Amino acid sequence: MSLRFLEENILIYCTYVLMLGLIASIMLYASYVLLVTAEFMLGIIIFISRFLSGFGFLSLVFMGLLLVFRYVPKNYRKRKSILMAVRLLLVLVLMISILLPLLSLLQVFLGVANYSRLSITIGVLSFVVTMYLVPLWREKELPGNRGIAERIKEQFGRISRKIKKGYYYYFSRDYLRAFSIDFIYLKTQIDAKRISLGRLFFPLIILAMLYCPPALIVGIIYILRLRKNILGIIDNVAISVALIASLMFPLIMFPIPNYFILVWNTAYFLGSVTVAIMFGPAVIDLICG
Repeated sequence: MSLRFLEENILIYCTYVLMLGLIASIMLYASYVLLVTAEFMLGIIIFISRFLSGFGFLSLVFMGLLLVFRYVPKNYRKRKSILMAVRLLLVLVLMISILLPLLSLLQVFLGVANYSRLSITIGVLSFVVTMYLVPLWREKELPGNRGIAERIKEQFGRISRKIKKGYYYYFSRDYLRAFSIDFIYLKTQIDAKRISLGRLFFPLIILAMLYCPPALIVGIIYILRLRKNILGIIDNVAISVALIASLMFPLIMFPIPNYFILVWNTAYFLGSVTVAIMFGPAVIDLICG
């Protein structure tokens, strides 16, 4: 490790300490101007988090179906009636993926929707932690950056999937296992697209700290060091504290504006519609057989 590199790291770490101290000071003396700005920025975070949650709805359903299929007795797996049952279930899944979020959105317009500060706070916090902080701590990079090797592996995976599905469908007559292969593939594709979108939205997450300039500075420094692949534990600690503090403080200390409920449900509906448009044709192919 060169002396210059060491000096740069010390300077960066001192900047982190200074900015985190300023974050605490700003929050202790929060003003009305801070509240207005924070509301707008948090609205962006809530929209992104709920959109990606809605986008992952089909993936969650496929995971549930895979768990259920594991406990179906073997003598039922080979019956032709199970094919019709699964296809009807898929029709129901597609309908629910649109109608359920739509119902929640209609409740907002009818004035009967009820969301607590705690549910919104936990939703935003869990999104930031699972989508960004956990991968950054574990891998020191955002997920979703696929190289040539991963793409080649994916192509071979598609061929292997078709061979396995043909074997279970035409030879062993295990129809649920054949469907499971398609469900795993679709779930993997949806999760990969969701992670890719999350990676694309990461700069907006950092920008959402704009109402607290020291937190934004921490975020910008972090992104620059992330791109240079020189992240360390202190970098991760700094971005974790800055993100969690700057996002949670307004939600905990200030009143939750009513339009957040509209954003909360609209974004989820748009996410579920988007994933249905993108992967619905593949599900329809499974239904039609």
